[in-house]
Amino acid sequence: MKTLRIGLLAAALTLFTGPPALAQTGPDLLQQALVLEQAEGNLQAAIQLYDRIVQQFGADRPLAAKALVQIGKCYEKLGSQEAERAYRRVVSEYADQSEHVEEARSRLQALIQPPPASAPSEIRVRRLMGGHYPDEVDMEGGPTPDGKSLVYIDWETGNFGVRNLVSGQSRIITDNNYEDGYPGWGIVSPDGQFVAYNWHPTQHDEGPSGISETELRVVGIDGSDHRTLHTQRAIFPESWSHDGRHIAVVIHQSEEAVTEIAQISLEDGSKTTLWTFDYPARFFTDLSHSPDDRFIAAAFPVEEDSARGDISLIATDGSGIRPLIDHPADESLLGWVPGTNDILFTSDRSGDSDLWAVRVEEDGSHGQPRPVRRGIGEMNAMGFTQDGSLYYSNYTLQYNISVAPFDETTGEVRLDESEPLGGMGSNMRPSWSPDGNQLAFVRRRRSPPGRGFGMSGFEEIIYVRDLKTGEERALAEHIAPATTGAPTWFPDGKSLLILGMSQDRSGGLGPGEVPSVVYRVLLETGEALPLFDFPPDKSWWGAIGITPTSDGRGVIYAHDGRLVRRDLDSGQEVELFRDPQLATGIISLSPDGSDLVFGVNDPAHATLYVEARLHEGGKLMIMSSNGGDARELFRLDGPGRAGGGWWRSDGIAIFFAVRDETGTTIMRVNRDGGGLERLQEIQGRPAAFSPSPDGRRVAFFTQENEAEIWVMENLVAALKKSGDGR
Repeated sequence: MKTLRIGLLAAALTLFTGPPALAQTGPDLLQQALVLEQAEGNLQAAIQLYDRIVQQFGADRPLAAKALVQIGKCYEKLGSQEAERAYRRVVSEYADQSEHVEEARSRLQALIQPPPASAPSEIRVRRLMGGHYPDEVDMEGGPTPDGKSLVYIDWETGNFGVRNLVSGQSRIITDNNYEDGYPGWGIVSPDGQFVAYNWHPTQHDEGPSGISETELRVVGIDGSDHRTLHTQRAIFPESWSHDGRHIAVVIHQSEEAVTEIAQISLEDGSKTTLWTFDYPARFFTDLSHSPDDRFIAAAFPVEEDSARGDISLIATDGSGIRPLIDHPADESLLGWVPGTNDILFTSDRSGDSDLWAVRVEEDGSHGQPRPVRRGIGEMNAMGFTQDGSLYYSNYTLQYNISVAPFDETTGEVRLDESEPLGGMGSNMRPSWSPDGNQLAFVRRRRSPPGRGFGMSGFEEIIYVRDLKTGEERALAEHIAPATTGAPTWFPDGKSLLILGMSQDRSGGLGPGEVPSVVYRVLLETGEALPLFDFPPDKSWWGAIGITPTSDGRGVIYAHDGRLVRRDLDSGQEVELFRDPQLATGIISLSPDGSDLVFGVNDPAHATLYVEARLHEGGKLMIMSSNGGDARELFRLDGPGRAGGGWWRSDGIAIFFAVRDETGTTIMRVNRDGGGLERLQEIQGRPAAFSPSPDGRRVAFFTQENEAEIWVMENLVAALKKSGDGR
């Protein structure tokens, strides 16, 4: 057997290091990946190679579908829930590949069905529900102690509810109104009688960071005794004490660059500070009370801007903090398991996300961490039940770019003839090159340690695809592009204009701390040349829109209520327009560069943050790109959001899209303000329409939000077995 393995390895190495003059084809790579997976058992390497096939040879749809199925099989062998994501991609993106779709569906069904009865000490994992987030499945609540119900947010009304998992019936327990604010994370008390949650009021007193006063509220599980317990900027409930007298919270004070861990008294709402960091921690710092409430386990970054988390114990009597898990890997706290002295956490020390436990005694002393289950994938803890079962969620945010024929005369986007861009990853915000041969876009992908916006575990990278060959390449991977708009081409087609910041600085930064730099990214070398920057302020990083001028020597940007033209050589700026309700995501120059279309929102319908698109009462405006009087083209009289603002190729009209709960409407208005037309009603919500230069095709992206709730059962027995060494 050893000889066979060495021989197969040699064959694999031969394939990898064969004649350098021959380019590797997709089938070649598939054979290499199969050797790695099936003969060598090197599943991670095989996954990387399958991933490469999907990215580089996505145009070969049978091959790409086959590679995705194999990715799912590899993740199945690793025990990772990433397998389900791979199979779902095959079903949703490769419907024309019936053989692979059938296999993916079969494997998907096997994954989501309840497992057969297992040995008494084995962990059982069961899927409770799944669907679109947040319409069908919400992840902001948690289980009641008996495990019979789930507390959730009804995002249609902004209220908390309780869903019976047996009958499926739900009831609302709060009487909130979206006009007054919106809800946040909720946790259930140990006796199941109360829910604590945070509330973000609409009418608020913003601090320098742009973070409003947040209310910590408590409501009875039956809807009674609804009250505000404590008010402070950015306060998040994380754990109830077992005696029900205190709620452990995390408070982010971004303007002072401090994160505070405290307990709030249920009796009078008073705060007791237990520990503070002199830097902003990642937005959600997990906390969990010990069985006797003497300690709170806390997970937070080890230092400023670090994506690596460790776990410590904080004494509730205020006597201090002691390290519990200190390891170069990234650890995330799941919580103290009821009925045990074990703390459950995830760790990527093996290269994958695994489930680990550590036993902690009453005095805070502890044993060595031990593995409990390998390859668990994404796991967002929602809470434990009294029997020690862990309820958790996972979330899939997937963006998919498609290209469809477009008729400028009728304004019809022929979606039935659209073709997916393909490739691996989550792709969004497309932008067509001036010659129509390339498409720039943003890809959301897993980030390496220390990178990724907001410590989310993901990063966004600028990519360019050659539409003739299908070849893709990443540009300026050290730069994280801003969230408003697509990468924009300079007129010569040799470089891109992007707004962004260093990937190494994109994690752990709060509002008011995020610097935005304008870059020219060279296609030939991928180099990012900084042009100028915006100083950090209270506006979110995405609240800036920007586009090159028609001669490529300047830019026009929208920021902080100002529409400004800037010369890139001299740095001289000219204010073109000013309005506090300026929409930052609508800036579109006419094909000849003479006119500029932009948006202004109605202050009567102002929202909590700067709007990129038009909302009810908003106006689509036009003016000379050199300044002067602005005039109204269109007013959004009803509910919904309007975006886009792309020009017909001959410059005589402007197209835009209006989205509401029912779908998307493509509309058109003439350059002179006349001839407003509703052209096409589209089911769903395609976004960021980008027309080809000849006006015959349009690229756009769609968004899929899928959430699932799972339960991990029999943890107590499994932990006792692993702790006893059996």
